[in-house]
Amino acid sequence: MGKPEPTPEMLGTRECYELNKQLHAAFATHPASKKTWYRTGTPKAVAAILEAARASFSDEREHGTILRLFYGDPETGRDWAEEYDCVGFIGRSTGPKRVPLMMEPLLDDVRSIITSGCGGAINTVNVLRIIDVRRAEEVYRAKNYVLPQYAIDAKEGSGRYPVIVKREDTAVATFETHEQAAQWIAFMQGFRVHQAFRSKKEYEAELVD
Repeated sequence: MGKPEPTPEMLGTRECYELNKQLHAAFATHPASKKTWYRTGTPKAVAAILEAARASFSDEREHGTILRLFYGDPETGRDWAEEYDCVGFIGRSTGPKRVPLMMEPLLDDVRSIITSGCGGAINTVNVLRIIDVRRAEEVYRAKNYVLPQYAIDAKEGSGRYPVIVKREDTAVATFETHEQAAQWIAFMQGFRVHQAFRSKKEYEAELVD
């Protein structure tokens, strides 16, 4: 915007605070504030895919693109194995910094896909892999991405959830049956692109609780 930037020496001073306020006010009226805000370090391919999905949702609503995001360490390529808040439509927040949002797909009373209408900010810097859910097609993968590996360890007679899933010798999930464990692993590795969508009633009940 052609404005002076705070210097490292200014950090923690009132001068820096005042300059920060001025920059935020200037940005709010700048044309750039009408665009989606992506954190420094976000891969260009990730930003492009998210923007296309956001435009699709904006134009087509519930018929738009649904994405599955895999988060991890961009330095090592290690997948963080995030299970929740990683599948959905791509929306955008309001305000001067409009960040991309992950909005959960839901099922209405006739089992048509709808959207929750709200969601959390996407950690775009740490997106290592993206799958287009409707097409079941991988559309992005970081060059150093490491597919997480799991092993099933059954402990017969050890309670209601005897089937244990381990990652690198650490137990990360338990299940009643081998089939449930295998389905979960398939989801975590991306071979199964999403878990069953919740109903609108289930979602609304959780909000009340």
